[in-house]
Amino acid sequence: MSQAIREWLALLLFGLCIRMGALTYYSIPHVELDLLDQKAVFNFFNNQKPAYVFLAAAKVGGIQANKTYRGQFLYENLMIQNNVIHAAHESGV
Repeated sequence: MSQAIREWLALLLFGLCIRMGALTYYSIPHVELDLLDQKAVFNFFNNQKPAYVFLAAAKVGGIQANKTYRGQFLYENLMIQNNVIHAAHESGV
């Protein structure tokens, strides 16, 4: 999925959240919250207690990086996904 499509989907989900009354939106840079760090993700969820979670984060690269680091990108994206889903579940989202 291209970066443009991800950004469009994120904006669409953001608009839906606003219409649903879920007005708190977190867009946190990687330097502030490393989604590969399970403890940091759990701390974030326990401190912020979000009502909904829409995951639009991923490790991406250009064509050459995607060809060169396929396994690494897949591994990191699965870790991001699993950390967020597990922390959301454990915190009652």
